[in-house]
Amino acid sequence: MASFLPATTDRIHDLASELVLSLELSRGEGCDLAATAQAAERLAREVHGVLVAAESIDEAGSTARIDETCRTVESAYSHWKSVDVAFTQTLRLAYENQVPRTNLLLDDIHAGLRQRVGEPVAEAYTDLRARWAAHVASRPWDTYLNRAPQHVDKAALETALSGLARGDDLDVEDAMAAITGPLRHAFADHLRDHADDLNDLEIGLWRRPEILVAGDYWGHTKGTRLLDVLSESGPERTRAAARTLASFFAPAKAGAASVIRDLQNVHESQQERFARCLMLHPDYEVRRYAANNVDLNSIWKVVTPDNVPCATILSLLERLVGSSRYTTAQRKIFFDAVYRRLLTLSGRSDVLYARGIVRIFVKLNFFLEDSYFHKLSALLDYLAAKERAHLIHDGLLDGYISRMRAEKEKAGHIATEEPTFDGIPLVVLRRLARDGHFWKTLIAHPIAKIARETVPHVSTRDRAMLVATNHRTNPEVLRGLGRKRDLFTTHSARMALLANPQTPVAVSMGYFSDLSASDVEALLRRSTVHPELRTQLRNKYQTVKR
Repeated sequence: MASFLPATTDRIHDLASELVLSLELSRGEGCDLAATAQAAERLAREVHGVLVAAESIDEAGSTARIDETCRTVESAYSHWKSVDVAFTQTLRLAYENQVPRTNLLLDDIHAGLRQRVGEPVAEAYTDLRARWAAHVASRPWDTYLNRAPQHVDKAALETALSGLARGDDLDVEDAMAAITGPLRHAFADHLRDHADDLNDLEIGLWRRPEILVAGDYWGHTKGTRLLDVLSESGPERTRAAARTLASFFAPAKAGAASVIRDLQNVHESQQERFARCLMLHPDYEVRRYAANNVDLNSIWKVVTPDNVPCATILSLLERLVGSSRYTTAQRKIFFDAVYRRLLTLSGRSDVLYARGIVRIFVKLNFFLEDSYFHKLSALLDYLAAKERAHLIHDGLLDGYISRMRAEKEKAGHIATEEPTFDGIPLVVLRRLARDGHFWKTLIAHPIAKIARETVPHVSTRDRAMLVATNHRTNPEVLRGLGRKRDLFTTHSARMALLANPQTPVAVSMGYFSDLSASDVEALLRRSTVHPELRTQLRNKYQTVKR
């Protein structure tokens, strides 16, 4: 393919590969932030040249130039996706403490690249594909020029659309996260060309409109707004709802009172959904009004999107702490639900809002419990590093840290009391599992989509042994872990895995060749062995005896 592309494409390939390799090789010791920032800057400058060429495509007028630029931008987009994956994996490993936590400070560089490279390249790629499709529609003899007729994200988009149209609450949340995040331009283009699809998609879309708002007004502030696309596409009820919701965030609104008055005029069937959206409003008074006029279930739904702003977290926390209606268990779950988000602060405003959030957290008594003290200490250390990066030196955070550690030293060891999950929505439970909280409990959750999220956090042999000996573990967890043979290298771990009645037989058979005759006998004496596995063990035992 390289022979057909200009030299710029080879340069982008080299810079992207250099950046990915640097992240993969250095994250074990802690990435050099300055060197990574320089490599990211070189990539951003090179991609900028491609974007300039894409913007001036109309001036060229040549069919060959349109085709060439389209494929160059597609190549740049593919390389961005590989860079994005490398950053995401490094940040995930740092969060899970599998590599130094200093790597979490890469999030500013990652966010900057997403804004300068990822977002504009995705938009340019989708736009150029639309232009090429229009060109081929009137000149079908040029079809042979385009060697990549399908969109890079076609398969991912189809999966998201299927989840949106036919999925449960968890599928819808995943689909919404995809179409408002990495697939937003592909989704917008799909809606323009297939507006009738909204008849199937609109129910899913309006189940979680706050994710739309988070993506449009906080996650991708300079890109295409999906609410604008929805206000012009599909059935009238969708267009009207999108226009109404977008009007709440219009800059011309005359203050919070106007927004609140308009919300009260909305049909009662939509008020709760729109109130959830207004918890993400930039105006503090609007956020406060919305937070005080929704139920707890609505609050839980607002904290799960990846793009939930720290301003919203602060407003919701003020409500949870300011009322005696909420229990310590609910406050604990709220902290755990937003914990990962608070370790992804990109920009000075995020840091300042996080300071306000921490100011409230340090006053809550449950942070003297050992595991919550450890989590808050890690958050404070990360926030202190962010303050230094953004040249904030007022000493306020140092005061919080000193006071909290003095109180913990005085209190001594306090065992952590895990909260109960009564009344907690599935989307929040999955967020907790995905972020590694309460994994010992959630490995046994009966819903596989929640339980399997714990698999990445069972990353050591000791943890794998705990899972294997728990006979209430969800089979999907054992299926995911059983494929990782490096977690079950000891004899006792393998025997525990095979003796677990929840272990899928297909997983157990993968270890069958490792069993000695005495192992087979020992497993046959255990009453917990899966019936199908017992049959296989008995056959093997009889074969050996012969």
